[in-house]
Amino acid sequence: MNNIRKIFFDDVVSLAKNFFALVIVIGICFLPALYAWFNIYSNWDPYGNTGALKLAAVSLDKGYTDDEGVYHNQGDTIIENLQENTAVNWQFDDTADEAIDKVHSGEYYAAVIIDENFSYNMYNFFSDEVTGPTLHFYENQKKNPVATKISDTVVQTLQNNINAAFTEVVVSEVFSDVNNFYSDVDEEGGVDGIVSKLKRL
Repeated sequence: MNNIRKIFFDDVVSLAKNFFALVIVIGICFLPALYAWFNIYSNWDPYGNTGALKLAAVSLDKGYTDDEGVYHNQGDTIIENLQENTAVNWQFDDTADEAIDKVHSGEYYAAVIIDENFSYNMYNFFSDEVTGPTLHFYENQKKNPVATKISDTVVQTLQNNINAAFTEVVVSEVFSDVNNFYSDVDEEGGVDGIVSKLKRL
C-alpha cells in the first residue's frame, strides 16, 4: 500500500513539473464530462424550444361567395390563426415562390402553401368536378433532420384543424341542402324531384 501511495504522489509531482502533461491529463479528465453535459443539454427538451424554428405559410386562396352572397375565405382564416400561434416561428411571405425558394436555400425549414381554390373546394365538395381542399407542403430535409420531425408534427396538427373546419362546413352544407330539399319538395315535382335531390346530396 505504501508503494502505491509513493507511486501516486511521484506521478502527481512529475505532472506538476511538466505543464503540457498536466494539461493533457486535465483534458482527458474533463473533456468526456463536458461532451456528455453539452450533448444531454442540447437534447433535454427539443420540443420545448421550437420558437426559433422558421416555417412559412402562404395563402393563395381566392375565396368563395356562396349562393346567399356570403364571402368565405378559409385560407385567410388559417393565416390569421397561425399568426397567433407561437409554437414555431411562422413567416408569412407574399408569394409561394418566395417561400419555396427560402425553403430550398435553408432559410426556412418548411413551407405550407394553401391552394388558390381552397375555399371553393371546401364549400363545393359535393360537386363532381371538385376535389378536396388542398395544402402543399415543402420542407428542407437536409438542413436539420430533427426539425423535419417537428415540422411534420406541426403540419399534421394544422391538417387536423383544417379537417375539423372542413367537417363543420360539409355538415352545414348538408343541412342547408336538407332544408332546401324540405322547402322545395313540391316545386321539384314530387317523387322524381325527391330522387333527383337525394342523388345530388
